[in-house]
Amino acid sequence: MPATMSYGARMHALRLDARRWVWDGEYRSHAGAAVGVASGDASELRWSAFRAGGAAGAAGGSCGVVLANYGEAPLVVTVTPAGECAGGALDRGGRWRLVDDTAWAAWGGAAAQLTLPPLSAGALIPTEKAA
Repeated sequence: MPATMSYGARMHALRLDARRWVWDGEYRSHAGAAVGVASGDASELRWSAFRAGGAAGAAGGSCGVVLANYGEAPLVVTVTPAGECAGGALDRGGRWRLVDDTAWAAWGGAAAQLTLPPLSAGALIPTEKAA
């Protein structure tokens, strides 16, 4: 049970870090992004896009993406903003963080690959600071 509680606390911290998109934003399911699997079992990938809350999110297409690997092997994925998120803040770069990390890493855009470790999750948000 302590491991489950610890993971839950780390996931909650990630959700708070990405609050503008995940908590205060609008759930967009698969609208707003295209996620591809470059390596690994695509059936183990779960993901959702979120549009930031507030006027800036609605007008500027400020979107984030949450990804999860349900499998026992790493997944290498690509994320491309699409539809209502294309041309928005995420197109200009982003930050990426796994649930097990406390530091954000730079994301270079749609050509960049992200590695999701087994049984893990992460969030990709625009480089702009959360309000």
